[in-house]
Amino acid sequence: MSSLEMLDLSHNDLSGTIPTSLESLTFLSLFDVSYNQLHGRIPSGGQFQTFPSSRFEGNYQLCGDHWFSCEEPITTDEHHHESPKSSRMNKDFINGMIPGIIFGTLSSIVLINLYFKDFIPKFLCKWQKM
Repeated sequence: MSSLEMLDLSHNDLSGTIPTSLESLTFLSLFDVSYNQLHGRIPSGGQFQTFPSSRFEGNYQLCGDHWFSCEEPITTDEHHHESPKSSRMNKDFINGMIPGIIFGTLSSIVLINLYFKDFIPKFLCKWQKM
């Protein structure tokens, strides 16, 4: 088994963790465990450094270098099937959007007040002459 080159276990409803002993498979060029029920840390040694994150998708409780940081809690419920990485991107998007909206609104108010400060009295004066 030490010369195993490909291991595709995707879509098999597997559960448990990925054994760290697989790091010793130096010839492993393809490894895919996507869309199972795996949990825990993704091994980071050996060939695991070369596998794209897509090979681990659909395992909502996996964490590690390829996926979701193991320092952050991973929470999912049975009705919510969003990947942790996608959930993190949504939170980052919202956290970036809120300050952007506030800054944009305040900037617009300041600029409008600066621009129209002299314009409004002149505009009213023209109407009075008519």
